[in-house]
Amino acid sequence: MYSDRFNVKQTLLQYGKNINFADELQHKMTNEDRFLLKELKANVQRLFQEYEQLKAINNSLEEKVVNLNQEIAKLQDENADLRRENENIKLANQLLTGKDEDGEARRKINNLIREIDKCIALLNK
Repeated sequence: MYSDRFNVKQTLLQYGKNINFADELQHKMTNEDRFLLKELKANVQRLFQEYEQLKAINNSLEEKVVNLNQEIAKLQDENADLRRENENIKLANQLLTGKDEDGEARRKINNLIREIDKCIALLNK
């Protein structure tokens, strides 16, 4: 992508040099040639201006993309944290109300106890 921008700028600069060279030859030109040269100069200048404006817009948009990607990652982390918290609240409610008919709360507690036992065993090594 950068090489495309570089090529565009190089091409425009080359046209600019050719136009400057043509200025030196104006005394050999007809009025129509002079008019066309003046028009070409104006078009090249306009292209330079548009190129710079588009480059600035592109840079701004690339920066926005980076910022939005960072925000997405942050929100995904926050979402995962909230889901874990929600699961923990559900588990606590099941234990407090005694409504653990399918044994889900007991399984989760047993899994947590096993994980804690594994951590203790690793610490004792």
